[in-house]
Amino acid sequence: MREAREQYERQSNLEKEKQKMSDMEVIRELLSKAEEQLNLQKEHQRETGSEFNIFTVLDRERKEESTHCRLLYELLNPEGSHGCGDTFLRKFFEDVLNKPYEKGTSVYREYSFDDGRIDLLLQGNHFCCPIEVKIDAGDQYRQIERYVHFAEKQRKGRRGFDTTAYYLTLDRHKPSEESLGKIQSEQIKCISFGDEIEKWLAGCDGFLTDKPNIQVILKQYRQLIKRLEGETSMEKLIEMIIGSDSKSCYKSAAEIEKTLPMVRARKMQRIFDEIEDTVGEKLTKIEEYSRYREDAVQYYTVRNRPDPSLVYRIKSEEDLSAELWFQVDHYTDELWYGVVLRKGKDLPKAKEDIQAFSYLFNNMVWEERIEEIAQPEAKYDWWVWGRKLPREDAINFSAAGEHYADLFDKNSFSAIVKEIREEIGGQLESIKRTGLWNG
Repeated sequence: MREAREQYERQSNLEKEKQKMSDMEVIRELLSKAEEQLNLQKEHQRETGSEFNIFTVLDRERKEESTHCRLLYELLNPEGSHGCGDTFLRKFFEDVLNKPYEKGTSVYREYSFDDGRIDLLLQGNHFCCPIEVKIDAGDQYRQIERYVHFAEKQRKGRRGFDTTAYYLTLDRHKPSEESLGKIQSEQIKCISFGDEIEKWLAGCDGFLTDKPNIQVILKQYRQLIKRLEGETSMEKLIEMIIGSDSKSCYKSAAEIEKTLPMVRARKMQRIFDEIEDTVGEKLTKIEEYSRYREDAVQYYTVRNRPDPSLVYRIKSEEDLSAELWFQVDHYTDELWYGVVLRKGKDLPKAKEDIQAFSYLFNNMVWEERIEEIAQPEAKYDWWVWGRKLPREDAINFSAAGEHYADLFDKNSFSAIVKEIREEIGGQLESIKRTGLWNG
């Protein structure tokens, strides 16, 4: 009886191993087909010339302000150089805002008010609608809440006054809870480039037959939108998975999906590991705040993302501590490093608390910087100074970023690591004596 049970268990384990091997083969095949499809897409673009795009050539693909906001504003502005009057604006009301056109609508770009700056603003007698444009940038603290409050102030007791804020992204995702603050979800509308903006631009094509220059630019822009969304290759991959009529193919795709957050987290961890190796034992690591290993996982798995950090003590005296921080900013997805002051477990904010740090280092540069941030009008929230890392082209950990995949290329990753090591190595001695920055 015992031998029969052991034989059954051995057979069962063998079958499980075979199934695992089979699943891995399906995953490998799926990845291979996906890569093949992407390569075919690139080859097609090269052969047809569709890969040539003026926005790409000029490195303007993902520039929110200088590309997307400027172009949208120029089209919406009745006084724009397109010479079409309010035709674009009228169509925008129809296809994007889904409301009757109001003659005399004012259009603004980078509209500044007391509590911020709005990417695009449409304002009339019966509405005030801020539009926030997001490509790669993260949300700012209570950003959408501030825009909605601004719009509501323009109401001035008028009934039926529309204060809807529009959140324009590539994938129609919602603003973060930090950005929304206390406003209600019905006060904002999430729209996307691939749906509302594409529909609007496609609808405008019909009245541009006598304006070929504008037609060409808008065709290029619509191609850019599709490229940013990855629409063409994505559709092929969707068809491939659905068309396989295979449960294993879907399960493999789902397994890859589950694995990707950890893959991204591991890559972030490796960057921090390289920083640790570079600093070595030159400074003492503060374990309490060096939480990058666990935070890197949460960075790609939770909505309220942390700021993965690696922290070293530069110098301390009694309850005063000057610290070197390496941190990924979850608002911008960029890697920063710099000097932070701490009194006990808190950041010093009172003028006298900040000035106490003047004596931590016998250094003119340090004393001048402390005196500067101790001034009543000075804005000091966190860093005594901070720089992106690498300085010339900071790492961006947004998985949707254009160059994020470079982290998974052996040569590109090595080049990034080399640049980081050189940057830190060249600054570390200056930081240790708090000359703060070597230029």
